[in-house]
Amino acid sequence: MIKFSISVSKNLADFVKNELLAGLDVNEKDFWDGFDKSINELAPINKKLLEVRETLQSEIDLWLKKNRNGEIKRSL
Repeated sequence: MIKFSISVSKNLADFVKNELLAGLDVNEKDFWDGFDKSINELAPINKKLLEVRETLQSEIDLWLKKNRNGEIKRSL
């Protein structure tokens, strides 16, 4: 089911319409407009954060491999 520029499952669309928004002062169009805007604004930021995470994880993995038999020194 296409809601604006995003595609969601019928189950999700039905849940939003029939359960999530029930009793709230938010109409379906405003919800999907805001959801769409959030996804489009946050996706590039999320992509960059995932790249940073991948770099950090690679550095941690390399350090652990190099120091496999060593003792971890903790400074407190």
